[in-house]
Amino acid sequence: MYKKNIVFFYLIILSCSLFAQTKTKSTADPYVFLNGKTFVVSVYSFDSEKNTNSSTYDEIVFVNGKFYSKNMGETYSYKPDKYTCKANQNSDTISFVAFSHNQTDGIEIFWQGTIIGNQIKGTKHWFSKGSTNMFSGFLKYEEAAK
Repeated sequence: MYKKNIVFFYLIILSCSLFAQTKTKSTADPYVFLNGKTFVVSVYSFDSEKNTNSSTYDEIVFVNGKFYSKNMGETYSYKPDKYTCKANQNSDTISFVAFSHNQTDGIEIFWQGTIIGNQIKGTKHWFSKGSTNMFSGFLKYEEAAK
């Protein structure tokens, strides 16, 4: 009887521990995990005609189910748009895809990326300009969703 009680008690503690890990894991609900986060990124460009490289500063924001590039919004009137994301249940990796639309002419930019912990990396495809840029960066801050 004593061994059965100890085994039962051990199983309860183990299941509570696993439940707590599942609830706190960043990939349990990727939308909840990303909501309110801002990432500071460098967007890298390469000009093959001039054989030059450059980078620009940007902030990528996830809030209330929308994706927003601060630089593209302020410079080219791109608005926050919905995004999709998926968590890899075997790691703390979240993949996302977003289309940003220009408010004046509707031109789209396709974003795809991966977030691992506090790091982000991916690509930006600006179809009307025929450019593809890589970006990478880190979490700037996290604030509560409004």
